[in-house]
Amino acid sequence: MLEKAQYLRQATVSAAWLEEHEAHEILGRGHLDNGELAAAVSHFITAGVDKALESLSGRLPEEPFSLQVPEDLPDQPRWRRHGTFIAVQVAADLLPDGDARTWADAALTEIGDEHPVPFGTRDPRQAAFGAFARLADASSAAQAQSFLEVTFRMLDSRVTSREVVYGCDLIRGFAPASGWGPPR
Repeated sequence: MLEKAQYLRQATVSAAWLEEHEAHEILGRGHLDNGELAAAVSHFITAGVDKALESLSGRLPEEPFSLQVPEDLPDQPRWRRHGTFIAVQVAADLLPDGDARTWADAALTEIGDEHPVPFGTRDPRQAAFGAFARLADASSAAQAQSFLEVTFRMLDSRVTSREVVYGCDLIRGFAPASGWGPPR
């Protein structure tokens, strides 16, 4: 691992962006092989390797996994927020209920952000929809209501994505029983 850390330092000092991201991916894999999941997740997010994050689902142990919401999450670059919400999607079933509700709030904040995303870039809002869909079971009634309101507002403006449709399918069975529906 020492050689990998030195590679990262060298890439960072020489301002070699691609090598820096490659070094983070290599370090993430090293941490994963050593069972250091939190460190692996952090490096994969920094490397921007969504596939590596998605592949974690089969490697996470069946025990609670605490993943804290970074205080500066809304200020992080778009690609980093996207990767963070991908990690939350993967770990959603293992998060303690309190962490899950905190992440649900973070996802709702991201979903409510209506800034345009440049074509061809990662959309953290889509990843946040996927994260909220995975966290829906642990969300509070107020969070579910907020999600419904944002979703119906988006559907009214004809914005669609796979994650939005998945989230709507997930809550469709819940909404009629609760009496919730589109905001009036």
